[in-house]
Amino acid sequence: WCTEMAMEITSLGVQVHGGMGFIEETGAAQHYRDARIAAIYEGTNGIQSADLVIRKIRLDRGAAAAALYEDCGNMVKHASQRADLREAALRFQTLLATVAAHTETIVNADAPFALMHSASCLRALSTTVASAFLLAAASEAGTGQSADLHRSIALYFLYTNAAADVARLSASIEMPSGAVSFETAGTMSSR
Repeated sequence: WCTEMAMEITSLGVQVHGGMGFIEETGAAQHYRDARIAAIYEGTNGIQSADLVIRKIRLDRGAAAAALYEDCGNMVKHASQRADLREAALRFQTLLATVAAHTETIVNADAPFALMHSASCLRALSTTVASAFLLAAASEAGTGQSADLHRSIALYFLYTNAAADVARLSASIEMPSGAVSFETAGTMSSR
């Protein structure tokens, strides 16, 4: 997930520079190439997501994931006591509960179902955990311009990235059975 986010961020960096983004003097193109190769070195995100759902989440029947979700919930408790973060903390708890419920669905499903939803599970889990860290940092930031920046980043990330990724996972898992079938190995067709 980190390498995927690095590619998104460096791609935006190239775009911010416009046509100059591809010129070596800005350095933006080099950052993008470095981020792209890092994703290859780390193993494709598809392999990482399959490893997450098959070897990490399902191996212990979701116990480690449940412990992680509990830690994330505890990290955000302080944020829920701040008036400027209360609504975001409640939204976070809703997203976290949704990810936890979908994790349980993946744990109890067969391996093909888990693999089919592994990429969206990886993104939703990662952005939800990152949101916990950002909200915790925002709640500890105090006051002033730096605190405003922490809060703005946490809120933006929570309401755009995490909310979208959890919604994508929900749509994927709640898809009616039979909407997608595997006719032959490696071929997916819609019905």
